[in-house]
Amino acid sequence: MPEIEILARALIIKKGSVLLTRKKHRDYLFLPGGHVEWNEPARKALERELWEEMGLRLKAGRFLGGIEHAFRSGRHRTHEINLVFLVLGQRVPRPAPSRERKIEFIWIPITGLRKFNLQPSVLKGLIPLWQKNKVPAWAGTMEERTSLIITS
Repeated sequence: MPEIEILARALIIKKGSVLLTRKKHRDYLFLPGGHVEWNEPARKALERELWEEMGLRLKAGRFLGGIEHAFRSGRHRTHEINLVFLVLGQRVPRPAPSRERKIEFIWIPITGLRKFNLQPSVLKGLIPLWQKNKVPAWAGTMEERTSLIITS
């Protein structure tokens, strides 16, 4: 039986743009971050992942919300819970560095997110809300209709 993956993700906004990750030779984007390891706090996992992937010592800030997401890539099935934290992006250069050959980081204007294959797709609506300090506590892509709970 497949497991559910727990991921810590960073929302890094700078001058109206959001930093996104792309696996080279793939057509989708996602928030920077990665897997939470056994007995590792999600905030620390995010800080570790940002160091490993970018070589930057960044601090995970306020918890913004969680997103449940399931998808298929070929024969591979994934079910994940994304825990999203605000990370202050003043120290993230343009272009953002990548220490891993298989990924790159791209700054995308928040106003243009709808044009891109951002996954989970519910982020296209959440990121502008988070930028305005409205805090959706949970978003799911598991139902037919995307559910979104706003707490402000």
